[in-house]
Amino acid sequence: MNFFTKLFSSRSKALQKAQVLLEVQSPTCPITAIVEQDKRVAYFYLYGPEHLKYGIKSCWIRNLKKAPIKLETQLMNKGIPPMLPKAFCKFPEGQEKLDPKDLKVLWTEEGDAAALSLNDEVIAIIPSWSGQNGFYGYARDCKGEGNFAWELDKSNSFLDRIDQSQVYWESWDDSVTPFQKQQPEILKAYDLAYGKHDKYFAIDGDTWPPRGLFLKQGEAVNLFATVGLSLLPMPVVERFAENRFKT
Repeated sequence: MNFFTKLFSSRSKALQKAQVLLEVQSPTCPITAIVEQDKRVAYFYLYGPEHLKYGIKSCWIRNLKKAPIKLETQLMNKGIPPMLPKAFCKFPEGQEKLDPKDLKVLWTEEGDAAALSLNDEVIAIIPSWSGQNGFYGYARDCKGEGNFAWELDKSNSFLDRIDQSQVYWESWDDSVTPFQKQQPEILKAYDLAYGKHDKYFAIDGDTWPPRGLFLKQGEAVNLFATVGLSLLPMPVVERFAENRFKT
């Protein structure tokens, strides 16, 4: 599938075939990360189903041929991924093709944004706010604010966020997971606030992430409270709140 066709054209013409180098599902959302490459250019995409209203987000990675002077608008109209113009390329003569075995997708804690690493170095980032106000994402090999990516330098705070997210995801592989640590503390807090729980249910169906349900029965009403959902940050929240930690 050529995702640039979906982004820029509805024409059903024969297009330059792109090779899918990588396809990875988000750990928390029905969002898929795709890396595509043809003979001229490589792009990074995040794709969500129509009902999610997430759309397709794209970010240029690198040109594989000599960069054009001007924007390739005619190719865009045909649904063919354009190269980034020379003025925004750190390597205007082009770079070598990407090898899929060297690539890895690094998800944020929310699972709705991701970075692409090449041999453990981040080379592209698509934040959740990609696609707004002419912004697509960040790319290491871009210079300045290009048409399909902005420059990714070492001062970009999103790099720290990616590092923090990897620590978070790795914590789920520990012998004692975040849920195992927090579940008794959450139940203790509920018991103190509402009285000793009458029943506790596992509601995850033996699938990740683990989730539980607290039940306190009363004469007039029964109180239910979820256990463990707070361990997973809310996707797309930063598109609607200035501080993603306070909503």
